[in-house]
Amino acid sequence: MNMYQIVLVFIFDLHLSVALVTPPKQHDSGYKSTTYHPIPCRSDKCNAYRGRCGNNNTCQGYAYTHLSKGRYTSQIIEDEIFLYTRPKNSYKVLQYPLPNFPFGCTIKAPLKGLSANAEGILTLGKVDMALHSLISKTFKVPHKFALCLPSTNTILYKGFQGALYFGGGPYRMSKENRIDFSKFLVTTPIVPNPKSKNHKSIEYFIDVKSIEIEGTPLKLDNKNIVATTKISTLTPYTMLHTKIYEGLKNAFTTKAKAMGIPRVEAVAPFGACYNSSHIANVTSGPKVPTIDFVLEGNNKRWRLYGPNLMVKLFDIKYIDVLCLGIVDGGTMTTNLIVIGGKQMEDNIVEFDLEGSKVGFSSTPTSMGLSCSQFQSTLPTF
Repeated sequence: MNMYQIVLVFIFDLHLSVALVTPPKQHDSGYKSTTYHPIPCRSDKCNAYRGRCGNNNTCQGYAYTHLSKGRYTSQIIEDEIFLYTRPKNSYKVLQYPLPNFPFGCTIKAPLKGLSANAEGILTLGKVDMALHSLISKTFKVPHKFALCLPSTNTILYKGFQGALYFGGGPYRMSKENRIDFSKFLVTTPIVPNPKSKNHKSIEYFIDVKSIEIEGTPLKLDNKNIVATTKISTLTPYTMLHTKIYEGLKNAFTTKAKAMGIPRVEAVAPFGACYNSSHIANVTSGPKVPTIDFVLEGNNKRWRLYGPNLMVKLFDIKYIDVLCLGIVDGGTMTTNLIVIGGKQMEDNIVEFDLEGSKVGFSSTPTSMGLSCSQFQSTLPTF
């Protein structure tokens, strides 16, 4: 049987209820799926997908992100997708079909503000129709997934590399480095969203008990900062409420000054920039003050080093400038802290849905390793 397959570029998102696909123009004509089928409205599946009745009594939903202006209608359909996996201790690649994968078929508008290459958004939220849920149920693997997002430099110079793993570790960066980073994760419980009704949410929240800059706790009104914190792959840089941000910026600048790193004029959207010619480069990258997010449970902390803190500006005018990649989220922000993609780059971030916890690694960047060194982005079942 002849099969017509297309490959699409997806953005990973942690808060959508269903995946979104906007078929690229080159596939508009001639592509007819034999496994596609619409979902009837008022059906149990449509209700599970939070859909409503649309044209021809089919299930419709809303397509949007926090960057898109407005909500757009999308028809929710199901189709078969294929997963390519490499069995443990083998180099043979196997193909597995995943039937009845749900997604909203939409226009390009909801993807505004995201990567220009994006042709869809893959939801990894806490919902039954998320890819990790379907993989766990279909292939009987542990209900967990892990991200290893590539750094900006890797994307610019080497293309889109990184890893998305389903079913748990081991997580190894390369053949040369056999460290299993699943053994070095700092874990913290997933907590309810205090802003949602009944404290239910498809997003991921953790409790940050305090923030430390180079070992010194950041104080706000003489108190440690305690905040229910959202994790977001669509937020490029960690955002803090203005009061927290101002305190962190000033404390970081003070510590940087003590290391001989002078501050220079800030470049938007960043509020603090520094003279990079005074910043030493070590194995872990730019040597700047570390920032720790102190988490729930026995003084656990997720430490951020230079590569996850400093942003290089790709403009000849700022050749000697590095900026702190944490930004001011304003005073009206819904969440006091939102952990963004920059801070997750080149680290393992594991979401354990069975254990209801998130695990963070700090080791790869401290060792000068990167997610682009993964030998394969194929999931292992």
